[in-house]
Amino acid sequence: GAYNPTHEYTVDMPGTGARLQLNYHDCVYPDNSGTLTVEIFRPAGLTVELNERSFRTGQTMVVTASLTPGFINGLADAFVVVQAPGGAYYSLTPGGLLPRIVPYAAGFAWPAAGTSPTLVRADLLRYTFTGAEPAGTYTWYSAGAPAGTLNLVGPLAAQTFSFVP
Repeated sequence: GAYNPTHEYTVDMPGTGARLQLNYHDCVYPDNSGTLTVEIFRPAGLTVELNERSFRTGQTMVVTASLTPGFINGLADAFVVVQAPGGAYYSLTPGGLLPRIVPYAAGFAWPAAGTSPTLVRADLLRYTFTGAEPAGTYTWYSAGAPAGTLNLVGPLAAQTFSFVP
């Protein structure tokens, strides 16, 4: 990246399973002193799991979230969003579903990579289908982001299910 007076630089790159190679270039090297530290962090992750892949009237869907420790610089937001068959998006919040994109949890310290436990799991929603819901395919999306942004850190996870009355 461009010159930074603190000499701290961050590069996001997806893993490929291959050995990582670091290449450093300095045009004015005679003034160098000290050490060079390279830190590698896995991306933070937030995924949702469902107890079933298809539901009928009277059945209960359980949405369980798994938060994987990783690197998010500063505070974080966690997003859990469902897309309905018609294309509309609804954000899951502790108070229920809202027809806009808002975080489930906002402004919290995401667990750093290497911390224990290595995975945090919690049931976020238990919903029993009444039959009034639109039939079709739904998709849950989940991800983390630095607080106050939609700049996702790690992959956007998706979990699809269907509802037939």
